[in-house]
Amino acid sequence: MSPPRPASVFSLLAAVAVAMAAPAAANPVHESAVEVALDLLTNPLKDPDSARYRRTFLSEWTAGRFALCGEVNAKNSYGGYVGYRRFYAGDDVSAVEIESDTQNYFIGRYNTFCSNKVTDVKLPAPR
Repeated sequence: MSPPRPASVFSLLAAVAVAMAAPAAANPVHESAVEVALDLLTNPLKDPDSARYRRTFLSEWTAGRFALCGEVNAKNSYGGYVGYRRFYAGDDVSAVEIESDTQNYFIGRYNTFCSNKVTDVKLPAPR
């Protein structure tokens, strides 16, 4: 009988990949950051319950501070969807912005808040 073999490099890499792919809800700090960011993000929307999200992820924009980043599509005052627009939402109202046609500085701020992806975030579909 031969001695047990040590774990292969492949199995170790697979275990690391599974751990990294875990949803944000698996980490209480990430879960809290997403909850705060969503509250701040949906506040200015005309119809927050209509919001549809895609390409959402959590980014650590500075040590221990997170921003929810992605794209949102929500209804306007007329009840029509406006189209997907990028957004970032941090942990305070000064770190929340939805892209618009008149904001030239949005790209720089988006890159600041969203350039250090930590994990993908799956948000619920509208009711």
